[in-house]
Amino acid sequence: MTDMKRNLLSCALLLWLLPLTACAFSGKAIEGQVLEAGTNKPIPSAIVVARWQAHLGGWGHGKTVCFHVLTTTTDAQGHYHFPAWKKAAKEDWQKHLSEKEVLISAHKPGYRLAEEYPETTPKLVPFTGAREERLKYLLHSSGLVGCYGAGDEKSLMPVYKAIYDEAKIHATSDKDKDALQTIRRRALYAWSRPPRELTAREIEQAIQSDPFLREQFK
Repeated sequence: MTDMKRNLLSCALLLWLLPLTACAFSGKAIEGQVLEAGTNKPIPSAIVVARWQAHLGGWGHGKTVCFHVLTTTTDAQGHYHFPAWKKAAKEDWQKHLSEKEVLISAHKPGYRLAEEYPETTPKLVPFTGAREERLKYLLHSSGLVGCYGAGDEKSLMPVYKAIYDEAKIHATSDKDKDALQTIRRRALYAWSRPPRELTAREIEQAIQSDPFLREQFK
């Protein structure tokens, strides 16, 4: 029996024996609209992030993990579209996921997310807080959009870039610049997925050695 046939047979047996086991992931196309909370006015040019969540079984209750992520931008009427997708399960743990929900969030300078919605209609609210509060919100947002289980998070670069550019405007003190550095680090993780925590110097070296990062996060 060839290796290919053996792998196909293994996949078939897993699917038959374990209903929650999968050899491939897929997601249906999603369409929706980003609106302003309270007024329901459409918000154009907002960056929309879709994160596919699943339950990973284990001892006790298991945990929820993000296994796929995509970003797009709304049109003049606040509409967005994510195409259908499919990809193979590359890691053993991925074969034991039970798909749960899709979380849709959105980001636009000057707004904050009212709530992260399962599918289709995220709502944004104009941000009215002080500079320090805005920077804190941006730092918090940069920590929420990640999807470690996806393996490839490069699609998140537009939202990291938007968050970083806005944070630069508000980062005036040394403490503020620490927050800016954290956002850069998270963007670097999404771009290259390094295996360990990087020092500030290593982050700068990575950014300076990569033309894309150097241009986007200078």
